Amino acid sequence: AVVSTQSTGIDGSLNRLPKNFHHNLYSLLNSTSGLDLDGNMIRSFPLIDEMTAGEPQFAINISNWLDKIPQPQLRQLYVETIMILGSLQKMIKNFPDVIELQAILYQAHEIFMHDCAVYDSSKYLCGISQEFYLTPPTGQYGTLNYLAQAIAQLYY
Repeated sequence: AVVSTQSTGIDGSLNRLPKNFHHNLYSLLNSTSGLDLDGNMIRSFPLIDEMTAGEPQFAINISNWLDKIPQPQLRQLYVETIMILGSLQKMIKNFPDVIELQAILYQAHEIFMHDCAVYDSSKYLCGISQEFYLTPPTGQYGTLNYLAQAIAQLYY
């Protein structure tokens, strides 16, 4: 269980990205004006006009954008958020002009805190409780489940 609960921090530290991450992100950028990570904006244009999802320069631009997040656990949760958004994109009819990824993450955290009856966590990092960071991505109480619920609440 130790490996699964620490995977968010490890994957974030190693800058691991899931398969099809760049294609999912490129597709999201095609549907919006950009994505915002706590004030660090990546704009769709001219990025998607000048590059394809498979180009190394696109991956470098995305890596530089994600590297602005100093906390590896938080970085990985944003990567998971982008993957869920990409997976659900065809079902979401009303994307905002700019997707604020932090709003999705904070909503997911609120749902988690309510479900798990964690009302007083003593350790927070960037507004997210340590319990959420230590939650494995999959399963009934996994971070991916809470991110999907947050997206449904915000965009359906």
